Amino acid sequence: MRLFEIVAELEDLLSQAAEEAEFNGTGELPDDLADRIDALEYEKEKKIEAWAGWIVSEQATIAAKEGYITALKMQVDRMKRGVEKSKNLLLNYAGGQQFKFPAFSVGRRVDKRMVIDDLDRVPERFKMYKVSAKINSREVFQALNGYIAELGETIETDVSASLNDIKKAIAEGEEVEGAHVEDSLSLQVRSVKVK
Repeated sequence: MRLFEIVAELEDLLSQAAEEAEFNGTGELPDDLADRIDALEYEKEKKIEAWAGWIVSEQATIAAKEGYITALKMQVDRMKRGVEKSKNLLLNYAGGQQFKFPAFSVGRRVDKRMVIDDLDRVPERFKMYKVSAKINSREVFQALNGYIAELGETIETDVSASLNDIKKAIAEGEEVEGAHVEDSLSLQVRSVKVK
């Protein structure tokens, strides 16, 4: 049986058991009903144990694979640094000579790379400004946004709320419009350390 089937049958049997206990007035269940409930409870426990075991196993696999990914990224970064170092050394040793081999050739190439020597001397028309600010007032934000709009510019914003501050205020008894705290349930599965 699947876990949902076990749970459904248990609910039905427990409801039936409550009716039986009321009907016969003894509070005791017939042996066949009690045995079936015990068997389903045992089967339910075994299914939950197996499922939780699978979760623990998957969590361990995920952690191992994340470690492997991190190690691979470090290895790739190390290889890239090695390649760059080798290219610089080879460029130096090859001088200006060109070399041709069956599978590849080696030579120098001249690239154009921009370097800013003194940003203050760069003409204004080439400059771009990125503004990042934390504003705790909607009025200040609206005024700033209006000023920027008058200049013919736009501002990109990411509006969010400080959940920790709201939660703290509600815990202190303050009513915060547009927010509330509610209980939530989650499954927590931890592996047991074997001694």
